[in-house]
Amino acid sequence: MHVREQLALVRDYFSEVYVVNGEIDEGFSDTELNFSLRNPVASSKTISKLRHIIEVEKPDIIHVHQANAYAYVTLKAAKKSNVPLVITAWGSDVLLVPKMGLLYRKMAQYVINHCNYFTVDSDSMTEAIKEMRRSDGATIINANFGVSVNSSEADREEVIYSNRNHEQLYRIDEIIKAFAEFVKDNPTWKLIVGGRGSQTDELKNLVDQLDINAKVDFVGFTPKSELQDLYAKARVYVSIPESDGTSISLLEALMAGCYPVVSDLKANKEWIRDGENGRVVSGDLHDMFNELAVIDFEKVEDINRELAMKRASKEANKDKFYSLYNKMLSE
Repeated sequence: MHVREQLALVRDYFSEVYVVNGEIDEGFSDTELNFSLRNPVASSKTISKLRHIIEVEKPDIIHVHQANAYAYVTLKAAKKSNVPLVITAWGSDVLLVPKMGLLYRKMAQYVINHCNYFTVDSDSMTEAIKEMRRSDGATIINANFGVSVNSSEADREEVIYSNRNHEQLYRIDEIIKAFAEFVKDNPTWKLIVGGRGSQTDELKNLVDQLDINAKVDFVGFTPKSELQDLYAKARVYVSIPESDGTSISLLEALMAGCYPVVSDLKANKEWIRDGENGRVVSGDLHDMFNELAVIDFEKVEDINRELAMKRASKEANKDKFYSLYNKMLSE
């Protein structure tokens, strides 16, 4: 998904794009390779295959997604090619993976110190990269693949919308529990839960146990045409992961004019000014939900749409990537 969006954003800069992917995805990847480092023999073969691709295709730029094993293997393969290489960090690869143990930290340090160009989606990721580097001089730009202007004409409703993956990291269960308390005194509100994951059945059982089935809809992964309608009719967007970079779903919510409720993370505070255009919460969501009755949603809608247009639109971010590519080629 992320790579598709990135490719669509910058494809016009290049005359040809060759995609190498670690997963079989018919119609998208030109070549599938095994980037796992768990099998040294397999990763060695992958490096050799990737080196051969670089020699044959002779790319002007190599763009790698995630500063993890994908970047490690690609850097090894491209070591003698002199082709400029940029890494797009996703968040956990620079914020969490280096803390998972010595081998993970060594891999991350190798990647960070053998690349001179990075794109990130939050200042906290920039700080993490700089902390791991042994020298200055890296070019790091804050950019993402941007979000489309929300053109939905759906009417606002008393809806709270959450669409992060159903994994422990994203604490969807906490959102459901807080909503169960909130809806007792505010029966006109609904919670819409998008996405899926390993905890989907568990979350549905929780809704059943709390006896709020009539107030909660699980909609799964949603096509883009329907997704814009969901954002447009939701007054409130909730995303409270334990760790995160700048999530595209938050930017989509801003573009739609939603009132975001987000966890107390550096990346979120680059977009949300607590109490002005959303809420940054570190404690009980229930207390925050009770504040919804006094929020001027129309004022917040205008603020967030303008913010998203200036900093999160596809055109604004395309310009950033094009400028970076120009710099890489000139150097």
